[in-house]
Amino acid sequence: IAGLYLDCDKFYAGLFVALKNANIKNITITESDISSSNTGGSISAFAGYIGGAVNYSKCIITDSVNISGAHASGYASYGSGNVTIDSCGSFANITGSKYTASFIADVWSSTLKISNSIGIEKFSPRRSITSTNNYSTVADTYGTNIVTTDKMTGIAAKENMSKLNWQRVWATNEDGYPVIKVITSDSNPGEVWSGRV
Repeated sequence: IAGLYLDCDKFYAGLFVALKNANIKNITITESDISSSNTGGSISAFAGYIGGAVNYSKCIITDSVNISGAHASGYASYGSGNVTIDSCGSFANITGSKYTASFIADVWSSTLKISNSIGIEKFSPRRSITSTNNYSTVADTYGTNIVTTDKMTGIAAKENMSKLNWQRVWATNEDGYPVIKVITSDSNPGEVWSGRV
């Protein structure tokens, strides 16, 4: 998805205002600006509010995306749902006056799991998450592997983030952050369509 532009004063905003009991997979958001001037607003590239069980798989938010609001994140900004994120990336420029996160800003739940993913901000600044084989440029208390931005980009990313599945899920990008592969009908890995025509 390219060219998602939201400039509003809403309390919840994103590609989806809210998600409940949803599976989101194989989506790339690029070249987009998402913002809200609401002083308590929860803004995300994907969902401002989360309820029920929401699962993300093989999604990417590129570094050409800007997200800003009070609670601002890549995948889920606010709510009470259970969130599972697997093999996703969040490289957006995120700014917020309260909580900012690559993945989950302020979702309270007994189940917040992130695995095999890459983010350049904290994964979740306020709530506890279960973290497995993740990489970030920012230290947290969840066991996320810390790497610098230059080690996340280019061909060297594969060596520097060796716990990720480079054979079936991730591909290096010579000019930037890694991308997600897709498995085509002939079982050969390809790349996620950029959304551009």
